[in-house]
Amino acid sequence: MTRYKLAKSIGITEQSISKNMSGKSSWGVESLLRISEYFNVSIEWLIYGKETHPKNTMRLLKENDGIEVPLYGMAICGIPASEWSEPKGFISVDFVRGLQNVFAVKATGMSMAQTIMPDDIIFAYRSHSKPKDKSIVLVSMKTVPDTKEGLIKRIKWLDK
Repeated sequence: MTRYKLAKSIGITEQSISKNMSGKSSWGVESLLRISEYFNVSIEWLIYGKETHPKNTMRLLKENDGIEVPLYGMAICGIPASEWSEPKGFISVDFVRGLQNVFAVKATGMSMAQTIMPDDIIFAYRSHSKPKDKSIVLVSMKTVPDTKEGLIKRIKWLDK
């Protein structure tokens, strides 16, 4: 496959591919997601050259390693967007130890720009308790059968 064909297929420039392949820059999350989807491989395979986990699972790594968190699609700050039913990849982090059902999404949109910028990775966990006033929440919605979308917003409870 040529650089031109790859660039055209995933919506980036040939120059970007050349810079990344020569080590002058590195791939962003969005580019890694596009490339992994195009070639039907995981992000881990692109980075490490091998699969590091079974699909659709979160596993504890060795004690000194992080925890692999599934990275789903995008969640817009403003209106619901991006189907996420299957993880697009996994991210290994330490700071989520002790939390259950942790997952990540990539933020898009500018309505939360003072707090969350486009392309920020947002880590969340499933909860059924009422969020605290002024906390940031990621709401998962089933919009049509077998389709989930997400919305990131700051909660402001109104006085009764």
